[in-house]
Amino acid sequence: LEETDPERVLVELDLYWITKAGADPFAYFQRWPKRFPLVHVKDSAGPPDHAMTEVGKGTIDFAQIFARREEAGIEHYYVEHDNPSDPMASINTSYRYLKALEV
Repeated sequence: LEETDPERVLVELDLYWITKAGADPFAYFQRWPKRFPLVHVKDSAGPPDHAMTEVGKGTIDFAQIFARREEAGIEHYYVEHDNPSDPMASINTSYRYLKALEV
């Protein structure tokens, strides 16, 4: 991103995978503000396996991420869970959490 035009190059960021890789999404938001209009929202149960879990049930701080959405440039988000045991219950849990955040 260092050598790209911020008016022409934006990023679709997966918050689960960047966290699993050990990177800090807040550092990215600060270093490249307003470059992340699309984010994938799925949560991690944390080390060692980083199993996916419902949004709000894991270790990713979505409250802070969405509080800083203007800085990051977040306009749209996609709620995901790759292998939920009960897809409808999973999306319901994630929906209720995000609704409580008013996003």
